[in-house]
Amino acid sequence: MLKVIGIAELQYEILETSDYTLSLAWNHKNPEYGPYWRTGNFHDALIEIGLSDTNHSVKDFDVVIVPQRFIVQAEIFDSLNLPVEIGIPICEWTFDKPSPHYVDEALDVRMYIGGSSISICIGGAVEIKRVIVANRVRFGMDADGYLRAIQVTAIKPSEMANIRSTFPTRSG
Repeated sequence: MLKVIGIAELQYEILETSDYTLSLAWNHKNPEYGPYWRTGNFHDALIEIGLSDTNHSVKDFDVVIVPQRFIVQAEIFDSLNLPVEIGIPICEWTFDKPSPHYVDEALDVRMYIGGSSISICIGGAVEIKRVIVANRVRFGMDADGYLRAIQVTAIKPSEMANIRSTFPTRSG
């Protein structure tokens, strides 16, 4: 899992949807090569988080496919009374991995689609203890500082239509 060790200043944010993916990007106008972390089961679930090559802040987030998608009424972070920090998470990254430029980690991934938001939960059920907010995106960390949830809020109706078409849901 990605461990959050700091916060970078938020400069801008871009949300894009296509027929196949939901993508978010922060602070990096020119594509730069940097390490990335992928999770899911690698058969029918894949999420990729790219890190800046300079400070390992989260630079992009792509949801390619998530098999478990649910329609929900409540937002995952709304009821939590947690300290909120503003910025972009900086993640711990060491280059002693089998591939120093990426890590594949098989974990359970679930997507919850609300009226104007989506939430992605990574790994099993865990209590969120810390939240970092980057404009319309909330990053939730567990007690050990690991990134366990990402929530995109204030999604426009046109963006929501693309997301619902790309990721059909079931009630649950």
